[in-house]
Amino acid sequence: MFLASGSLPSEEIWDNFFRGHEGRFSVYVHSSNEKPVHVSPYFEGRDIRSEKVVWGKISMVDAEKRLLANALVDPDNQQFVLLSESILDPGPHGVGRYSECMFPEVKIDDFRKASQWFSLKRQHAVMAISDSFYYRKFSLYCRPNMDGEHCYSDENYLATLFHMLILLAFQIGL
Repeated sequence: MFLASGSLPSEEIWDNFFRGHEGRFSVYVHSSNEKPVHVSPYFEGRDIRSEKVVWGKISMVDAEKRLLANALVDPDNQQFVLLSESILDPGPHGVGRYSECMFPEVKIDDFRKASQWFSLKRQHAVMAISDSFYYRKFSLYCRPNMDGEHCYSDENYLATLFHMLILLAFQIGL
């Protein structure tokens, strides 16, 4: 899955990467600013369109969920990749972005930061697009410069969601 503002600058490289592996992958492209021009047949007709996506805002999470939802339609898709990085950052650019308005559902000790790039198995992709509880908290209280806070939904939502789901699983004894 590719999240872009327009055409993909490295599409030719991805074309070479995918060549010879036909039938073992699906491509989905979410481009928010302009309709991309594709140079690779693997990308043709694979665009997922929506409203404009803005870095740091819930619209980025919406785009991620839209990509996942489209990819989940194909039952053969079992792995979902944007790219992945996950960080527990105690500094001002991690936990320092926490908004107290998320309490009590999300406590500061449970708040996580990650890049919007990720890798998920099918079961986790289903969990991500099914969540509305934590999504609502993030859509209301996690956006740049809200009350002087620096919470960015695209970097904080998924990491926190999965942390909360793991805590819940431990609480119910899974």
